[in-house]
Amino acid sequence: MRRHPLVIAAALLLTPAWTSEPGQPLDCSDWVFVKPGLSCLQLFLCQDSPSATSPWCGYGHDVQTDNEGGLLRLRRVFLPFPSWIACDGLLWVTHRMELVRLRGSTEELVAYLPDRCSPSGSDIILPTIQGGGDSDEFHAAPVVFDPQNGSLYMSLESRCAQRESYPPCSYQATRRAVALSGFATTLQILQTFTPTADTLGFRVPYMPEGFQYADYFDTYYGDLATVGDWSQAQPLQCGYPSTPPSVGDYLTVADPLPDPAPGTGRYYITAVTHQGQRRYGRKSTNGVLSGQDPAVLPGCSE
Repeated sequence: MRRHPLVIAAALLLTPAWTSEPGQPLDCSDWVFVKPGLSCLQLFLCQDSPSATSPWCGYGHDVQTDNEGGLLRLRRVFLPFPSWIACDGLLWVTHRMELVRLRGSTEELVAYLPDRCSPSGSDIILPTIQGGGDSDEFHAAPVVFDPQNGSLYMSLESRCAQRESYPPCSYQATRRAVALSGFATTLQILQTFTPTADTLGFRVPYMPEGFQYADYFDTYYGDLATVGDWSQAQPLQCGYPSTPPSVGDYLTVADPLPDPAPGTGRYYITAVTHQGQRRYGRKSTNGVLSGQDPAVLPGCSE
C-alpha cells in the first residue's frame, strides 16, 4: 500500500492468498510469488466498456528495466513431464506463465501463473499472453514498468483449452489489465502490513528518500490522532538491517503491538539514515514540498 500524501505509511488489511474459484477465469489470486513482497491488483476487465479501449489492454514492450537494473520479461513456458497435470484421468501437456528477471547472466523466477483443470476435467484454464499464440511457448508479453511506484502493468487473458467430445467451457475468455506491485521504487518507502504475519514490510527503494544509498532504517509508530506531531512517535525497530541494504532488498519489521481499539488507528513511519543524515518523508507548505524536520523525530535505540 501507499503512504499518506505527507509521510504516513497506512496499514491496510490484505486479502488472504486464496485462489480463484475452479472452473472460472484465473485472476490475481492465482499468481504464485517466488520473490517476497509482491502482490497483484486487477485494474479492470478489458471486456468492459470503456476499459476495452484502454492502452493497458495490450500496450507495452517485451522487456522492461526495473529500478535495480534488472530486465523483467513475461513468458509462457512448457513444463516437461512429470510436471504435466491429470484432468479427468488424462494427462495434459502443461505450461505456465512466468515472470522472470535477468540481471547480468543470472535469471531469476519472480512469479508464475500455472495452468489448471476445470472441475469437470473438460478443459484446462490457460493464462494466455495477450497478442501471443498458445503454441509460441517463449513469446514475451507486452509489459510496462512504473519506476516511481514499483509496479509492472500487463494484460493477460484466461481461456479454456477444450477437448473434443467434452461439454463447452463454463466461461468465455476473459482478459484483464493487472498490476504486479512491490518492486523497488524511486525515493519513497512504501510499507505494507500483513495482519496474519504480524510484520511490516517494504522493499528498499532506489535512492531512498533522495539519498544515494541507505545505511540503515528506523521504524516508528503512533496514534493517528497525533499525525503531524512526529515527536509523539514511538520506536518499533531501530538501526536495521545490521549491514547496509541493497536496492530491492525486502525488509520486514516485527509488529507485536495489539490491534488498535475500535474507533482509533495507528500509523507507521520509517526513517532512513545515510552518512549521519536522516530523512523520513516530505511535507507540503502552501503547495511547496520540503523534507520533514529530522530533529523532531525522537531518537531510536535498540
